Amino acid sequence: MELVIVMAIITILTAVTIVSLRGFSPTFQLNNSTKLILSKLRQAQEEAITVQERNSLRFNLASNPVSFQLIKIAGSETVLESGVLVKDVSVNFDPAATNNEVIFSSDGGPNWSGNITVTLNSSSKVINISPAGVIKIQ
Repeated sequence: MELVIVMAIITILTAVTIVSLRGFSPTFQLNNSTKLILSKLRQAQEEAITVQERNSLRFNLASNPVSFQLIKIAGSETVLESGVLVKDVSVNFDPAATNNEVIFSSDGGPNWSGNITVTLNSSSKVINISPAGVIKIQ
Protein backbone atom coordinates (compact mmCIF):
# COMPACT_ATOMS: atom_id res chain seq x y z
CA MET A 1 0.00 0.00 0.00
CA GLU A 2 2.78 2.43 0.92
CA LEU A 3 4.51 1.66 -2.35
CA VAL A 4 1.40 2.64 -4.31
CA ILE A 5 1.19 5.95 -2.42
CA VAL A 6 4.87 6.68 -3.07
CA MET A 7 4.44 5.88 -6.77
CA ALA A 8 1.41 8.18 -6.96
CA ILE A 9 3.35 11.03 -5.32
CA ILE A 10 6.29 10.54 -7.71
CA THR A 11 3.91 10.56 -10.70
CA ILE A 12 2.22 13.78 -9.55
CA LEU A 13 5.57 15.49 -8.92
CA THR A 14 6.84 14.42 -12.34
CA ALA A 15 3.73 15.75 -14.07
CA VAL A 16 3.97 19.09 -12.25
CA THR A 17 7.67 19.39 -13.14
CA ILE A 18 7.08 18.68 -16.83
CA VAL A 19 4.27 21.23 -17.05
CA SER A 20 6.35 23.92 -15.31
CA LEU A 21 9.40 23.28 -17.53
CA ARG A 22 7.37 23.74 -20.72
CA GLY A 23 7.18 27.45 -19.97
CA PHE A 24 10.96 27.68 -20.13
CA SER A 25 11.24 25.89 -23.47
CA PRO A 26 10.74 28.98 -25.71
CA THR A 27 13.34 30.89 -23.71
CA PHE A 28 15.82 28.02 -24.11
CA GLN A 29 15.06 27.78 -27.84
CA LEU A 30 15.57 31.52 -28.33
CA ASN A 31 18.82 31.52 -26.34
CA ASN A 32 20.14 28.47 -28.18
CA SER A 33 19.27 29.91 -31.61
CA THR A 34 20.93 33.23 -30.73
CA LYS A 35 24.06 31.50 -29.47
CA LEU A 36 24.18 29.31 -32.59
CA ILE A 37 24.06 32.38 -34.86
CA LEU A 38 26.72 34.10 -32.74
CA SER A 39 28.92 31.02 -32.92
CA LYS A 40 28.54 30.69 -36.70
CA LEU A 41 29.30 34.40 -37.22
CA ARG A 42 32.48 34.02 -35.20
CA GLN A 43 33.36 30.83 -37.07
CA ALA A 44 32.97 32.62 -40.43
CA GLN A 45 35.14 35.48 -39.16
CA GLU A 46 37.86 33.18 -37.81
CA GLU A 47 37.85 31.11 -41.01
CA ALA A 48 38.28 34.29 -43.09
CA ILE A 49 41.28 35.34 -41.02
CA THR A 50 42.82 31.86 -40.96
CA VAL A 51 42.64 31.12 -44.68
CA GLN A 52 42.93 34.77 -45.78
CA GLU A 53 39.81 34.48 -47.95
CA ARG A 54 36.44 36.15 -47.56
CA ASN A 55 33.81 34.08 -45.76
CA SER A 56 30.13 34.72 -45.21
CA LEU A 57 27.21 33.54 -43.18
CA ARG A 58 24.10 33.67 -45.37
CA PHE A 59 20.53 33.14 -44.18
CA ASN A 60 17.43 31.94 -46.00
CA LEU A 61 14.80 33.90 -44.07
CA ALA A 62 11.91 32.65 -46.23
CA SER A 63 12.14 29.10 -44.91
CA ASN A 64 10.71 27.86 -41.60
CA PRO A 65 12.86 26.89 -39.90
CA VAL A 66 15.31 29.59 -40.98
CA SER A 67 18.35 28.02 -42.63
CA PHE A 68 21.91 29.28 -42.95
CA GLN A 69 25.09 28.53 -44.87
CA LEU A 70 28.71 29.18 -43.99
CA ILE A 71 30.34 30.03 -47.32
CA LYS A 72 33.96 30.45 -48.44
CA ILE A 73 34.27 33.11 -51.13
CA ALA A 74 37.40 32.58 -53.19
CA GLY A 75 36.56 33.37 -56.79
CA SER A 76 33.62 31.00 -56.58
CA GLU A 77 31.51 30.19 -53.54
CA THR A 78 31.99 26.97 -51.59
CA VAL A 79 29.46 25.98 -48.94
CA LEU A 80 31.44 24.82 -45.91
CA GLU A 81 28.50 24.13 -43.64
CA SER A 82 24.70 24.33 -43.61
CA GLY A 83 22.24 24.33 -40.76
CA VAL A 84 18.81 25.32 -39.51
CA LEU A 85 17.46 27.16 -36.52
CA VAL A 86 14.60 26.06 -34.30
CA LYS A 87 11.17 26.18 -35.96
CA ASP A 88 9.31 29.51 -35.64
CA VAL A 89 12.47 31.50 -34.84
CA SER A 90 12.71 34.57 -37.07
CA VAL A 91 15.83 36.53 -37.95
CA ASN A 92 15.81 40.18 -39.00
CA PHE A 93 18.71 42.24 -40.28
CA ASP A 94 19.26 45.99 -40.08
CA PRO A 95 18.52 47.78 -43.37
CA ALA A 96 22.29 48.19 -43.95
CA ALA A 97 22.63 44.44 -44.51
CA THR A 98 22.49 43.10 -48.04
CA ASN A 99 21.29 39.67 -49.18
CA ASN A 100 20.65 38.53 -45.58
CA GLU A 101 24.31 37.78 -45.04
CA VAL A 102 27.42 38.97 -43.29
CA ILE A 103 30.67 38.80 -45.27
CA PHE A 104 33.98 38.88 -43.41
CA SER A 105 37.14 40.04 -45.19
CA SER A 106 40.51 38.38 -44.70
CA ASP A 107 41.26 40.78 -41.81
CA GLY A 108 38.02 39.78 -40.04
CA GLY A 109 36.15 42.99 -40.79
CA PRO A 110 32.45 42.71 -41.67
CA ASN A 111 30.90 44.15 -44.84
CA TRP A 112 28.35 46.01 -42.68
CA SER A 113 27.85 46.81 -39.02
CA GLY A 114 24.59 46.77 -37.15
CA ASN A 115 22.16 44.41 -35.48
CA ILE A 116 20.65 41.03 -36.16
CA THR A 117 17.44 40.47 -34.20
CA VAL A 118 16.44 36.92 -33.32
CA THR A 119 12.78 36.52 -32.30
CA LEU A 120 10.63 33.69 -30.98
CA ASN A 121 7.04 34.43 -30.05
CA SER A 122 7.19 37.83 -28.33
CA SER A 123 10.78 37.57 -27.05
CA SER A 124 13.85 38.86 -28.87
CA LYS A 125 17.62 38.85 -28.60
CA VAL A 126 19.93 41.21 -30.49
CA ILE A 127 23.35 40.34 -31.91
CA ASN A 128 25.49 43.40 -32.58
CA ILE A 129 28.29 43.47 -35.15
CA SER A 130 30.60 46.46 -34.76
CA PRO A 131 32.58 48.07 -37.62
CA ALA A 132 35.75 46.59 -36.09
CA GLY A 133 34.26 43.08 -36.22
CA VAL A 134 33.35 42.65 -32.56
CA ILE A 135 30.33 40.35 -32.38
CA LYS A 136 28.27 40.18 -29.18
CA ILE A 137 24.80 39.59 -27.79
CA GLN A 138 23.32 42.77 -26.37
